[in-house]
Amino acid sequence: MRRMLYAGLITIALVLPHAVSLADTASHRQVAEGLLTVIKAEQGLQESADRLLETLLKQHTQLAPHHAAVKTFVTKYMHWTSLKEDLITLYVQAFTEDELKQLTTFYQSPLGQKAADEMPQLVNAGTQLGITRLRANSAELQRMIGADPQKPE
Repeated sequence: MRRMLYAGLITIALVLPHAVSLADTASHRQVAEGLLTVIKAEQGLQESADRLLETLLKQHTQLAPHHAAVKTFVTKYMHWTSLKEDLITLYVQAFTEDELKQLTTFYQSPLGQKAADEMPQLVNAGTQLGITRLRANSAELQRMIGADPQKPE
């Protein structure tokens, strides 16, 4: 009888933390998904996919005749349903559940909504500034590379 009691307690001790951990993970993932909804991640992902498609077709003109196929391909792999679970995992790994709740509260505020709406354009504009700056100074890179090909920078 005592052995059965000990066996039962050991089983509970081994299984219970795992069950609680699964519950915490499910809750954590649910909160992350809620934040992604509030920050309009699905819409942002679609806009990113559209920009990527446009960029691919501009940079690789040989793809132009295959526009429909390229669009199907990009849509397949950059679609919300394709990436949603992975995005949730990224947020779960980056933020605690409490931090995700705080972020959700912020992004539900008027300022948070403005930030969510403006952030993609600001990131894009910042990226373009960097690209423009690199292109404007590419001669310097050519000089650096040409100066001493054996010397690592």
